[in-house]
Amino acid sequence: MKRIFTLFTLAALTLSFSNAGAQCGTPVNLQSSYSNNVSTFTWDPVPGATAYIFELDWEGGTWGFGSMPATTNSYSINGLMQGGRFQWHVSADCGGTPGAFSATALFETPCAQPINLSTTNIALNSATLNWANTSPLNTNNTGFSVSYKPASSTTWIQLTNIYNNITATTFNLTGLMPGTTYDWRVRRVCSSSNSNYLTSSFTTTGCLSAGYNASEWINRFSVGTINRLSGKETGGYIGTNLSTNLVIGSSNAGQISAGFFSMVRNQRFNVYIDLNRNGSFNDPGEAMLSGNNNTTISGTNIKNFTLTIPSTSTTGVCAMRVVMVRSNQVPVAPCLNNHLGETEDYYVNLVASGNKMGEVAKTVIATDKPVASAITASPNPSSGLFHITTLSGEDIISYEVTDMQGKTIIRKNISPSNRTVVDLSGGSKGLYLLRVTDKNQKTEMMKLIVQ
Repeated sequence: MKRIFTLFTLAALTLSFSNAGAQCGTPVNLQSSYSNNVSTFTWDPVPGATAYIFELDWEGGTWGFGSMPATTNSYSINGLMQGGRFQWHVSADCGGTPGAFSATALFETPCAQPINLSTTNIALNSATLNWANTSPLNTNNTGFSVSYKPASSTTWIQLTNIYNNITATTFNLTGLMPGTTYDWRVRRVCSSSNSNYLTSSFTTTGCLSAGYNASEWINRFSVGTINRLSGKETGGYIGTNLSTNLVIGSSNAGQISAGFFSMVRNQRFNVYIDLNRNGSFNDPGEAMLSGNNNTTISGTNIKNFTLTIPSTSTTGVCAMRVVMVRSNQVPVAPCLNNHLGETEDYYVNLVASGNKMGEVAKTVIATDKPVASAITASPNPSSGLFHITTLSGEDIISYEVTDMQGKTIIRKNISPSNRTVVDLSGGSKGLYLLRVTDKNQKTEMMKLIVQ
């Protein structure tokens, strides 16, 4: 009896030693899932396994990220980048040498769609597009792609790929047509894939007014700090986005003249201001000039006029429209189309009396001095840094930046140069007016947008 017990014990010990250090089986049934920014990887338990080795890498990679221990048949990763394609495998350890790695499985994290589209600051020629990040997903490697189109068109216009800019959730869209419906869309751009688009629409204020300008056009318009020289505009219309401050109750000297292709003809014109900011120029008192003597341009002569801002006006930015029509054509109106002539849109910022920058609006334009050669600001909009450039030979000697309340933000003299940098990064987001003076004392105004 004693001998039998001894043999049984020896057999048991031999079985135990022979299993120690043996390789485990290979894990099978690899599964993966994604929820609430957590990526979870599971596999069937391996008999006898006391631990597992989990490895993850880019799809097609060489497992360079290293291995991660797992105590159970699952492994979770929080905040794995969006829209990434990955490969993963796992091996089991039964207390000795780990077994062979499983077959490679593939896994892709979703690229989350933006949310909460809205359109604000809708005006004649511009609007601000807004959207929001999807929370709490990892956005460290993502950006946004934005495009728009007139609702009547099938062709989308790409605005920007704001890649690797996780804070960019707004875009100021300019150069639009008045009274026009636009569609816009945004999607998230991720590492290996993009989200679906989210789409919205809006309609600009006002009405479209576009003339036939092959023979005649507005070649000069000035009032306040606006002083624009131009040729004929494509389609007989332009939304300039130029602005000036005008004091409520003030009388402001202005000038307008016409350009011609061949035969010179008399023109009529009017200036409209949307004083109540309802998107229409047809309300009483919004046609700022009246009478043939006050509104007739004699051929190529420069016409002087006076723009009086009613004392009952309220402060703020209003749309301003200039319509010019050949004298023997239809009466001047704010919403003309296919007339012989041209339409230009601007903005005025109505300010209270005593505003220092607003007082500039009272200055009479005494000479026919042209503005500086075209200036450019790049990028515009920007986060605050604008690279200003003029044509060679029109070197800048000074510039001034004011906010839309007329407060001077920067006033600076510089060594003559056709390049300079305007830094508004320390201020608030919004609209600013830049006034540049060149070495010939010619000036030009343009709008800067900090976003």
